[in-house]
Amino acid sequence: FTHAEEVHITPERMRGEILNTERVIWAVMGVETEYYRAPFLLDMGGSVLPNPDAPLRPAIRTVLDLGYMPLGVDRDSYDWATLISEEMSDYLVTESVSGSVILLHDNAETAEELPRLIEELREGGYEIVPLSTLVPSPVRPQSTLATALTAYTVSDVLIVWMRIVGIHVVLLVSFLAIALFVVRIIALLYFFVYDVLRTEYKRERYTGLVSVIIPAYNEMENIEATLLSVIHNTSVRKEIIVVDDGSTDKTFEIATRVAQDHKNLKIRVIHTPNGGKASALNIGVSRARGIVVVCMDGDTVFTHTTLEHLVGPFADPRVGAVSGKVYPCTATNIMERMQSMEYLIGQNVIKRAFSAINGISVIPGAVGAFRKRDVIAVGGFSTDTMVEDQDITLALLARGRRVVYARHAVAYTEVPRTVHGFLQQRFRWMFGTFQCLFKYRRALIKPKTSVGLRVALVNTTLFDLFLPAFYPVADAVIVYAIVTGSFSTIALPILIFTVLDLFLGILAALPEKDRRYALIHVLLMRIVYRPLMYLTFARCMLRLLEGRAVLWQSGARRGDAQRMFIQGLRPLSTPTLGS
Repeated sequence: FTHAEEVHITPERMRGEILNTERVIWAVMGVETEYYRAPFLLDMGGSVLPNPDAPLRPAIRTVLDLGYMPLGVDRDSYDWATLISEEMSDYLVTESVSGSVILLHDNAETAEELPRLIEELREGGYEIVPLSTLVPSPVRPQSTLATALTAYTVSDVLIVWMRIVGIHVVLLVSFLAIALFVVRIIALLYFFVYDVLRTEYKRERYTGLVSVIIPAYNEMENIEATLLSVIHNTSVRKEIIVVDDGSTDKTFEIATRVAQDHKNLKIRVIHTPNGGKASALNIGVSRARGIVVVCMDGDTVFTHTTLEHLVGPFADPRVGAVSGKVYPCTATNIMERMQSMEYLIGQNVIKRAFSAINGISVIPGAVGAFRKRDVIAVGGFSTDTMVEDQDITLALLARGRRVVYARHAVAYTEVPRTVHGFLQQRFRWMFGTFQCLFKYRRALIKPKTSVGLRVALVNTTLFDLFLPAFYPVADAVIVYAIVTGSFSTIALPILIFTVLDLFLGILAALPEKDRRYALIHVLLMRIVYRPLMYLTFARCMLRLLEGRAVLWQSGARRGDAQRMFIQGLRPLSTPTLGS
């Protein structure tokens, strides 16, 4: 029916193909067949009949159960690989013995050569007989044709074809996914090298007033360390604005106390009813007096040079936003360590590569800086999506502003420690990304869309959303190939895929001497991390189809940032943190 090598994989596949072939032959020729030669001589090889002394293979047993006589051949003319020649005819005549079955194929060249071959065989003393003379017809308990005509309908034929075509579609999709990923890695490496080799940013550093905005909701576990880490960035003229977004814990009281302890600094603590992070950021921007506003989360701490590196690029008037580098505060279990590796690759390679072509799609909420007038020009932080940081980044790219990456502007933040917390966070990120793509969908077809926005949207669409949707297909193909013994056909692409992935991890981890341990989690991410992203993608698609609203949810804080600040980041002159 299909003449595919996969015909003998399962009895169901064989049964469907053979009986559908029987239906076609009867419909066209009005005859019922009795013999079966498998495509590529599967499970028979050079044996004309099954060996009675050897156990029957499952495929041969299926053929016999259907009432057919399975056959092999003695001589293969190889006319499927080359044209029948006089030399080939001589070989068939001289090598054949009495009772031989010769395999020929229905192509034009063989048909033209066949009369001469038959004549030579007869001149050599051979008699050409019907197959039934050599091999007795099978004894059938009932007509196979009757089975074919009664058991299979048009819908069954379609199902068989869908299964067959489905396998090829799956293979095609998996190869496309792997190829797309390989192309992306090669492109990332190219732009990464370009960024490394190009002249470093040596413009005059920005020296104006900086407004640091900290939106906080129930951040009592970390808010004191967050404030003190900003306070100890002494090389930048700054003001600090804490917007308490209706916290129900002691966040407002602790922030107020820290402000009173540092009355010589410009620290304002604003309490507002809960309106969400974007609303709190907009309140902060409206109160900010600096030309540049720095936004950070309430569970994040800066190093003592973070602000200096973060705001430096604003000396260039083309720059609208700057992304810093985020590290997890702790790496105590597998979930945190995998995220650490993810952050390393995402920032040390991916973000740096896209910075070279102005294609960064997200300024992280933990450490990002914006030119205030640009924020106001795009209407502030939007409440349309669940990812206000990505939304405003795309809005700035749409205005043609430059978004750059400051790799020395380091911040440490809490990351989910449990699978539940991770899924909750990534669901918000992925669902928000879908919202952003829908919001900016028209930009892809507008001729005047900036290159930066176009790059960011294409990258996000292909590699952050749709490629993860194909990963399960690729993994299923790998499992299928291993189970069916055809792993060699996809071994090379998988090897290339894995080596490039590992190389990307090495490239990201090499500059981080204290974080090279994370490399061991590159392969582990394939086993644990990717299935979690499958689940997240499925949840997002289900929620999109349902059309139900999604609420912004924040996980409970553990105080990791505060403990890290006390143990490692806090300068010796900093007074002990209060309770």
